[in-house]
Amino acid sequence: MLTRIHKILILLFALLPVGLACANDIAAFFDAIEKGSSQDIARLIDKGADIEDKNYLGRTALMYSAYKGQTHIIKFLINKGADIEARDNSEDTALMFATRQGYIDAVKLLIEKGANIETKNNYGVTPLIVAAYKGHADIAQLLIDKGADTQVEDNKGQSALLLARQAGNTEVANIIEEAIRKNSK
Repeated sequence: MLTRIHKILILLFALLPVGLACANDIAAFFDAIEKGSSQDIARLIDKGADIEDKNYLGRTALMYSAYKGQTHIIKFLINKGADIEARDNSEDTALMFATRQGYIDAVKLLIEKGANIETKNNYGVTPLIVAAYKGHADIAQLLIDKGADTQVEDNKGQSALLLARQAGNTEVANIIEEAIRKNSK
């Protein structure tokens, strides 16, 4: 059961400046995602809600489900036609949200469904850079195994390896160093 504060946070996350109907749709989507209810999402879609509606941060239901690690809802939304490469106001995608939160199963699913592993946000950050900085070794390894560029740099010239080291994420740094060594042979 959602507490009052959870409901307020969901509504704040979901409010749209483009009209109450849209705001209600996205708030209802985010509420259903919070509850893990693909049935509620299906009902909303059947009633005409647009799965590509965005909140004031430009985030879609797919992005929020990735942020929450709700793989069954991610799969459901993609099967209903959700844009896997939709971008928020910072140019983040669902893959970036799942990576940031460390949800390996959501990351695997998004990649399997065609998410771009080299996507960059406004800061030039890629999923591998996020995984390196956040210390998600399993996700970093997966991205590298899928062909992620291990030497890519963000807009400040910082590589995934550098950020992993700066954050003290030795395991991730070792994974990236090993991949770089293999690729230089």
